[in-house]
Amino acid sequence: MILFPHVADVPYSCLEPLSKSRALEAMMPQATFVYDRDIARREFQALSRLVQQVDCYRLHFGHDVLDLPKLITPLLERS
Repeated sequence: MILFPHVADVPYSCLEPLSKSRALEAMMPQATFVYDRDIARREFQALSRLVQQVDCYRLHFGHDVLDLPKLITPLLERS
């Protein structure tokens, strides 16, 4: 599973499923800057394969940050 954290001014944290394309889009700014075309292509392919193999979620952190294990544990148990 890949979680994309987002701090939100809400009382409770929640998970929002992300499509594979949105997840890949969210990962790209975090990828290393590569000036070699071949390396950039291989990096993109690796990230694409990763996203296709796992569930992806946007994690909206609310004021209940200490309760995060209650939100995440059921996802881990499904894996």
